[in-house]
Amino acid sequence: MQPQASHVTMSFLRPLITALVLLACSALAVAQKIEPAAEQEIIRLVNDERAKAGLDPLQADERLTRIAREHTQLMLRHSALSHQFAEEPDVRHRVISSGIRFDMSGENVAYDRDAASAHRSLMNSPPHRANILRPEFSTIGVAVIRIGDSIYVTQDFARRLQEYTPAQAESAVSRSFGNMRRDSGFPPLRQVAQPTLRSLACNMAREDRLETDLARDVANVRSVVVWTASDPQKLPADIQKWKSSNASGWSVGACFASSRRYPNPVWWMIAVTYF
Repeated sequence: MQPQASHVTMSFLRPLITALVLLACSALAVAQKIEPAAEQEIIRLVNDERAKAGLDPLQADERLTRIAREHTQLMLRHSALSHQFAEEPDVRHRVISSGIRFDMSGENVAYDRDAASAHRSLMNSPPHRANILRPEFSTIGVAVIRIGDSIYVTQDFARRLQEYTPAQAESAVSRSFGNMRRDSGFPPLRQVAQPTLRSLACNMAREDRLETDLARDVANVRSVVVWTASDPQKLPADIQKWKSSNASGWSVGACFASSRRYPNPVWWMIAVTYF
């Protein structure tokens, strides 16, 4: 009798369990309703404020929008405002994970009735207002998720850098170096292909230190300069010494990477001249 009773009981409960699961899924879907129109309204309001302050508008970036939505879903799940929950990385590492090239980031979060009221609340809060009007920021991702009569909002900001491949970064250094020598009245130095330098630049990133001795095994090296940069077009002061060099040639290697000292990824650079 017991197995039969157990079977009857389970058969009776199965429709009820299924109904409860469907109700829970339906409630979750309603609770996590993303509102793209409200997201666009907030971006417009933010850029209106920046225009009043004489600042450039922020450009929307889908990569930032994606991580903003993921974070907003967690706020809804926890029913709390926070910049980091136990199961996620901090803001900076979330921006890194998006794949965007940046050297500065920030975040605002809010819970309010609608997009306009959320924007007013953020503008009335000095630290949130400072993010919205920070001149250095160039890009934004906004998430708005409605739950009943209220919305959760996340704004993720970044100063986006020009995105280079290693070869393009090395070419940018080459152009700047050539311009420096030309402006100083000297002819360009012959550039020599030296793929080893790119590997050495990545070694510096892994070791988290700049090390000129890494180039000691490169044949005929005369001088070495190593540096880090957010923008590979900007040369370090030590390269100025080469503007009148009579070296037989030069090479450069670049690697884009983060490290303990540089949690926001930077370009690790190594350049050499030859006898």
